[in-house]
Amino acid sequence: MAAAGEDQPAAARVGKSETAHQSVWRDIVCRNFIESSPSPADPDRFIGKLSTRRPAGLDVASIMSSAQTVSRSTAEIDRSPSQCLFFIWQVDGQGSVEHDGGTTTLGCGDGVLFDPNRPYRLTFDDDFRQICVKVPPSWLRDRCVADIDKVLGHKLGVPALHPVLGAATAALMIDNDEAAAPAVDMFLEILGRSIYWANRGNGGASSRILDHAERLRQTIARHYADENLTPSVVAVAMGCSLRQVHKICASLGTTFGRLVLEVRLGAASRALAGGDMSVSRISDIAYECGFNDLSHFCRSFKARYGRTPRDYRRGSA
Repeated sequence: MAAAGEDQPAAARVGKSETAHQSVWRDIVCRNFIESSPSPADPDRFIGKLSTRRPAGLDVASIMSSAQTVSRSTAEIDRSPSQCLFFIWQVDGQGSVEHDGGTTTLGCGDGVLFDPNRPYRLTFDDDFRQICVKVPPSWLRDRCVADIDKVLGHKLGVPALHPVLGAATAALMIDNDEAAAPAVDMFLEILGRSIYWANRGNGGASSRILDHAERLRQTIARHYADENLTPSVVAVAMGCSLRQVHKICASLGTTFGRLVLEVRLGAASRALAGGDMSVSRISDIAYECGFNDLSHFCRSFKARYGRTPRDYRRGSA
């Protein structure tokens, strides 16, 4: 990061990166990410840089900045509501997140998930570097059976997962189109596991229920492309009874069919966001994700995402 006070242009654009002094920093943040109110600790010596990428339809920003506070008010939320959750991975520097009345400290190697549709305040007392990812909640539903709301604003993961989650997050910023979709899949998988473990430690569902639900999710994730996937097939794969499969679904407040549909729609949304219209037809994606009826797929997709598969793909281009 450029040292505070270095002679820099007021705003410079290099590829997908923007560097600015305090006078235009707010515009850059709002335009590239979300409406909020950055407030530099020392306006005369402030410098910030924001680089963005969109691997497989996922919005990612690398931020390097001088000390500042970033807040988002109710009025800003009303003007620009978000369809995504935000995940921050702190690469360097110290900070804190005030969210839902609680405060969580952030140090190097810490990750936190929060909802930008609730007022928040990020505080950084010195130069810092972080990666921020806008995560559609629906993209997590087929990767995580735990209660996402219970971990919002809290640090994620366990020591064994910290370096893996950090590496998966950093990989999202690598400029490699061929590796984009696998990188997004890996990030979502590790983030889902981190949410699962954080849920166990934050008063979520009982450990036994979560363990069974996680096994069910992993089994469905391995077999969702099979259009003939049934509770009986999954029960055999899990080594349990058919009754147990339905019991796990009931404990999650859902049904087997809905769980499978969520997994398939999530896979389809990622394929549509990261695919090439000239290479993969929408019908091919639907069949590859386990749908045997294109009309059913299109209706279900629009009900989940509010757009047809074709419009979703165009909006992700």
